Amino acid sequence: MQVISKYPLLDPPGGNGIYTLVQPLPGQVIAIENVHLPSTPYGPEAVRDGATLDEVMALERETRLPSIQDQITAAKQLLAKDIPVILIGDFNAP
Repeated sequence: MQVISKYPLLDPPGGNGIYTLVQPLPGQVIAIENVHLPSTPYGPEAVRDGATLDEVMALERETRLPSIQDQITAAKQLLAKDIPVILIGDFNAP
């Protein structure tokens, strides 16, 4: 997964590949988090096969939520420092 920008990209200490910083103006940064979450099992197929809403939501929490926990934790820390965060990627969820 890559981030391409016309603005400078900064590899922050402690970013650990979870996010990168984009510098649109000197002294100003925006954090970008890029994810590619697991694609299977897929909620719409569970619906097709008769799963209830609660079952599909549980499936989503079990399948995709663990894969995005690092980004959620980092986003909370960045936002606490007044650094805007943009989360992008392939979420593989409807």
